[in-house]
Amino acid sequence: MQLPFPALHITFTSHSPLVEQMMFRWRGNWQGQNAAATPTLEFHLHQVNALPGLPETTLLFMTQTPAPLTIYQGKTGGLWLVFPEGGLVELHTHGAVGRAGQAWVTTEFLHSGRFEDLLWVALAPLLRQVGLFLAHGFAAASPDQAQTILLVGRSGSGKTTTGLALLEAGWHYLANDVVLLQTRPDGVYALPTPGDVITVRPKTLDLLPGLRPQTHFPPGQKGQVQVHKMACGWGKPGRVTAVYFPHVAGVATTIRPLSKAIAWSKLMEESVDRWDAAALPAHLELLSQLTQQARLFDLRLGPDVGELMGTLGTQRNSPG
Repeated sequence: MQLPFPALHITFTSHSPLVEQMMFRWRGNWQGQNAAATPTLEFHLHQVNALPGLPETTLLFMTQTPAPLTIYQGKTGGLWLVFPEGGLVELHTHGAVGRAGQAWVTTEFLHSGRFEDLLWVALAPLLRQVGLFLAHGFAAASPDQAQTILLVGRSGSGKTTTGLALLEAGWHYLANDVVLLQTRPDGVYALPTPGDVITVRPKTLDLLPGLRPQTHFPPGQKGQVQVHKMACGWGKPGRVTAVYFPHVAGVATTIRPLSKAIAWSKLMEESVDRWDAAALPAHLELLSQLTQQARLFDLRLGPDVGELMGTLGTQRNSPG
């Protein structure tokens, strides 16, 4: 499977039909952007009954939240990423052309809900090398594509519900859960990002009942909305004009200006890999530029969230 990112073309291969099926489902209708001659990296995925052992390594980073992940530095170079549910990644970050690495995943891991996490964690260091940075959020462009909004927050914050409400109001889809950000001469842009199947929780359908006819319920799974089947369709890369930080409040929805300092710290929490020291200066510079160019807001979500989508993006500038 081909993933043509700006300035980087990545080819994923696998001998496992299940892995290939999940890869194509993850990419969805995303077309990517790629010049005729861009660096090409290859990445192979193995489906295995048990993970292979680690070579001699040094512990680099460990986290338990929001999901367990351990990163090791190889003695001969490269990184090893360990997912305790049954995923292992060997990643090479020193070459622009050639072998990017490989991953081993168990069948249980493929059904654990963390397969997409593994793909993005493996891709992130490679993308950062060509100036593409990831944020945990939802991105959408206005019907005339004059505005691009970024909704940033952790799982359960309400960003997907808010984003789907925007799509119902006619906005164009750019990304869900993971957003690609890129600095261009006139500012920071949000780019269309792989993944057009959005998982819908029952509460979302209660708040946005108009989504029910477009929601598919696979056996034993949560509801799913396929964005390419919605009328809004995909948007173009857009200069971010506003960033909202949603969280569920349980009362009437309110939108309040947020200071640049607080917004910058929240963006750091949801986009920076602390272990990747080489990419940190450029990453922090992008976040700083984003807080300077965009309007910044705290979004407290209540049961009336669907009623306010027509005004989202029209708020006045946030304070410094």
